[in-house]
Amino acid sequence: MKKITRWLIAVLLFVCIFPTMSYAATPATLEFTVPTEIKVGESIEFTVGSVANDDAGKMVLVYFDVDKTNIEKIEYMEGSTWMEFQNNFFGPANTGFPLGNITSKFRVTFKTAGAVTMEARIEEIGGNTLSTASYTFNAVDKLSPELEVAGNVDKIEIHKEKEFTVRTIPNDYANETVLVYFDADRTNVSKLQYQDAGGWKDLITNYFGHITGFPLNNITSNFRVVTNKAGEIPVSLTIKKMDGTVLATKNVTFVSYAPSMDITEGGNYKIGDVAKFSISVDKPVDLFSGVNVKGKGIVTGPTDGFTAEYFDLAQNKWLPLKFDYFGPENGFPLTTASIDYRVTFTKEGNYTLNAKLVDATDGTLTYAEDTVTFNITKKEVANNTPSTWDDGGPFTTDKCGNIFDRWGNEIYKAPSCKASSGYKVPNTGVR
Repeated sequence: MKKITRWLIAVLLFVCIFPTMSYAATPATLEFTVPTEIKVGESIEFTVGSVANDDAGKMVLVYFDVDKTNIEKIEYMEGSTWMEFQNNFFGPANTGFPLGNITSKFRVTFKTAGAVTMEARIEEIGGNTLSTASYTFNAVDKLSPELEVAGNVDKIEIHKEKEFTVRTIPNDYANETVLVYFDADRTNVSKLQYQDAGGWKDLITNYFGHITGFPLNNITSNFRVVTNKAGEIPVSLTIKKMDGTVLATKNVTFVSYAPSMDITEGGNYKIGDVAKFSISVDKPVDLFSGVNVKGKGIVTGPTDGFTAEYFDLAQNKWLPLKFDYFGPENGFPLTTASIDYRVTFTKEGNYTLNAKLVDATDGTLTYAEDTVTFNITKKEVANNTPSTWDDGGPFTTDKCGNIFDRWGNEIYKAPSCKASSGYKVPNTGVR
């Protein structure tokens, strides 16, 4: 009896000293797993994992609350198929699904850059929220492709092939199917080619590559251009997707150089006058090395109405000049120089001189040219009586009786001139 009593007392003491203990339930949890880099336009996969704990088996739906202003779409994986969210929850709408330890796959596509916070919550059918979690997505714009042009296209000699390269750098658009467009004013371009496996080919369109496009990668392509006139040529290179979307643009200025030519002056002259002028050529520094040229002159005006000479520096004297090709037969090096010329006109009229430097091979390529005009008229003749306005001499008389003042002006013209044979011939005014 005493033993039973002691046992009862012990139980009572335990109950009094240690109140009845209860164990709190462990709720479900949610966790996002998201890639660190999120690019606009790309479908980014992420997961949301649930740990049911003491909420296991409860019928639930998982809700996603997010501002979709910057989002193109949100999808979930059902079986092996991506399905787009039509509502803001995941699971059968009426019955839900039994909560367990589940990891579900999702993906989101951003249409613009920015920070977007997505909240997920587990909610019992009936509205009781069991767990929440959130994640802030930071979407950034994709890094656009780049174009690089190399080859000193700012120093192009006319009539000479200039090779250059165009490099495509895909960045975040690797393997995107594209075409690269080459837009330029080709007025002063005589040849533009690109190189492929079959060799050099004319770029007859404004793009290169097959019409169906090619996968964008880190590629360097070879080109060459030939210009025929000095000046700037603006060039625009563009990478476009097959739907016409522009991914990258590179503007570059090709600069074409040519020597310059200057004829000092033309002017008004009388028959018998000697017109002196010079033709100067200025070659751009460090360009046109090894180029051989010939001079070419084209004169329009009265036939056989002049004689021409040039001053040969090597011989230090005037030499006859033919206005066709002049200079050594095999040409001479293109360089900076100046040459003096003189022309005596024997017929009145307008004369135009077009001077050129052309290639020494066949003369079809013009490197420099200039044009000058001469207007030739007859000399004024005096009446057949002595002048009354001269200052009194001294005078000179030629064999025909023509009288000239001290400045050489004809002040009296004889009616005719006797030749030694006794026949009279028209007076030519020759002294």
